[in-house]
Amino acid sequence: MAVFRPGAADLCFRTVRMRVSDWDRFRDAMRWLIEASKDVKGCGAVVVYRSDQDPSLVCIVEYWESPELLAAAYEQMGNAPWEMWERAGQPEQLEDVMWRASDLGELTFGSLATA
Repeated sequence: MAVFRPGAADLCFRTVRMRVSDWDRFRDAMRWLIEASKDVKGCGAVVVYRSDQDPSLVCIVEYWESPELLAAAYEQMGNAPWEMWERAGQPEQLEDVMWRASDLGELTFGSLATA
């Protein structure tokens, strides 16, 4: 799945893993945050995953055009991410990591590319 243009050296993504005790409350809070931050520039997508083994484990993946745009977006959002956390019932944050592309770039495999 190509999220942005191929070969873009500054592409990055951020993962935030957390334990969510009330899925409905969390889902409503995430919807509120996305609406509150609709004018943010540089974010290609935000995808929320839940673990098959433990549905209380959630991983949010944010795809960004550059680390600078991510930083500018969070500055523009102000307290909205903290308000979302409060609205979500203060889920336990387990990990918050920024990822940059390696020199391998984006790889695809024949059978997966057509799925």
